[in-house]
Amino acid sequence: ILRFRHAITVQADTAAQDAVFAANIFRRLENVSIDQHHVLRVTLDGLLENSSEVARLLCTCDPMELRNSLVIYEALRDAASRGVKHLVTGDAADEVFCGYSFYHGMTEEALSNYRERITTTMQFTTAKLAKDLGIEVISPYLDPRIVDFSKTLSKSEMVGERTPVPLDGEQGVHGKLILRQAFPESFSQWRAKEPIEAGSGTTRLRLGYFDSNWTDEEFAEQQRVVFREHSVYIRDREHLYFFQAFLRAFNGDLVNVPRRRFIESSLHGPEETEDSPNVFCPGCGFELSHPKQDFCVTCGCWPTCISPTNDANGYATQALAKLASEKDRLLQD
Repeated sequence: ILRFRHAITVQADTAAQDAVFAANIFRRLENVSIDQHHVLRVTLDGLLENSSEVARLLCTCDPMELRNSLVIYEALRDAASRGVKHLVTGDAADEVFCGYSFYHGMTEEALSNYRERITTTMQFTTAKLAKDLGIEVISPYLDPRIVDFSKTLSKSEMVGERTPVPLDGEQGVHGKLILRQAFPESFSQWRAKEPIEAGSGTTRLRLGYFDSNWTDEEFAEQQRVVFREHSVYIRDREHLYFFQAFLRAFNGDLVNVPRRRFIESSLHGPEETEDSPNVFCPGCGFELSHPKQDFCVTCGCWPTCISPTNDANGYATQALAKLASEKDRLLQD
């Protein structure tokens, strides 16, 4: 069993539960496998001060990514200040062992196909952020042996009811079942899945936190200006805030972003004829991280293309048609 000198938890809201669970776990493991536990109680404004730096390191203005990665960066900065050089994370556990709730309703075949796809396209930001701070990240669930093992498991081995005493309702079914059953002594064994933003308290950023930054008229104007000047479709005020941070990170010009880009000929001249536009995001024009990726890691657009998984009920077709209509509207306003 590994022994750790430090465990770090970030809390940006007093109601956020990561710190509560982490403190209880530490009380059980103190001086057994963990020496010290540090709870970093921060404000949202404090985290946002690092927006441009994190946007630069990750080459992204995706709000979902940034409201999670700002938390990770805060923890990494603290770790670096304590002289930490090696850090262990649980990245990929949800992807390979079906931790997300959307896995629950999938058929065995659909689940197998989706996991095959996600294990070839999944990316995690911790290592990128840590490298800039001189920290090496160890992520056991990304080990090819773990990934290969997970593919041998059936849905019932990864998704199922709480045992030995089942619960009804939404809390009754859990992903990562095999991991939960492997550690029956764990205080957090049956904790419901929460993303970093919920556990740390940064979810408030997408719940109207930026509403006072722009009136409806000001936001509409900014949305139009950004699309006409930078060919990026802005979805909401949070997205606008992080796009501005992203733009500052690259000195006000997206040409400086170290990622290939496809610009529609109707806006900016000839297309890049050597590449198909299908591997570029329809929301921002930047190259997708993988030809099969239906989510843009640069701007957060989803879906970026139509696939059997995202278009089962025609959702992707409708969403892409709406995006095209919105882009036309912004050109005509």
